[in-house]
Amino acid sequence: MVSRTYKLKKINLIKDTTGFEYISRKKGGNPGGVYQSPSNVKYIVKIMDDEHIFNEILASYMYKLLNIPVPDLYVGTNFTFSNDNIKKLETKNGVKLSADFEVKNVLLGKWIEGLKKVNFDIAYKGKAGYIYGAGADMWLANHDVIGPGNLLRGPNGMLIRIDVGGSMFMRARTNSGKKTFSNTNVPEVNSYKNEEITKVISRALAPYSEEQLRASLARVAELKNKQIKTTVMNVWNSTNQVLDIPKSLATTYADVLIKRKNIIASKLATMNSVGITNKNVSSIE
Repeated sequence: MVSRTYKLKKINLIKDTTGFEYISRKKGGNPGGVYQSPSNVKYIVKIMDDEHIFNEILASYMYKLLNIPVPDLYVGTNFTFSNDNIKKLETKNGVKLSADFEVKNVLLGKWIEGLKKVNFDIAYKGKAGYIYGAGADMWLANHDVIGPGNLLRGPNGMLIRIDVGGSMFMRARTNSGKKTFSNTNVPEVNSYKNEEITKVISRALAPYSEEQLRASLARVAELKNKQIKTTVMNVWNSTNQVLDIPKSLATTYADVLIKRKNIIASKLATMNSVGITNKNVSSIE
């Protein structure tokens, strides 16, 4: 069974970053760095526009609805980059930034210690295995889930989707813009081998059975429409005082997510009779 809807009205998704100290440069396609708060909590900071921030935080809570481990994400306000961080950004991105470089909002990801690389050739059980969250990856169109450093093993053995920024309407890199997030089909269920979706996904699926993939998709199909819509609107309510995201856009997110969930539920009946394999997932139309 899936978890109950998160009651985000009691959760503060906004953090004032005044006094954050620069620790090190971050990896990945978006500029940013690793910073530490005055209370000695480390965060990965990413420079992103408001819709990318909203998209990634919302994706994280869709994963949480399905009990799939992800980092805790927040909107960071009043953020100022350190001079050391600016120099490293200039070296990496080839851009000139002023000493007082500031951004309106940033994405904060709470740091997780003890992460390890994943061996995708082994079929681990439960949340330790990739297949547990594969259905959610397809539902959310997370095409970058197996990207370098995006899926790591936590200290408790479970897989953690460290970076879910390539989910739903957005590509992983802010400057790469949006991607198609269809409300009439879920092509990710049909094939994880098309040009847009990384071919590494097929390798991650290879050790697992058809039954395990159906079970992963079934967890998505079991979600209630109200769960999805309430969670989307709660994320919007918890961030709209600082993010410039119209309510109509949040409603669009909810509508597309619900339609894609219902499409997956319909596809499951076909899978049960036709079968689905890693080598021929395109047989399901």
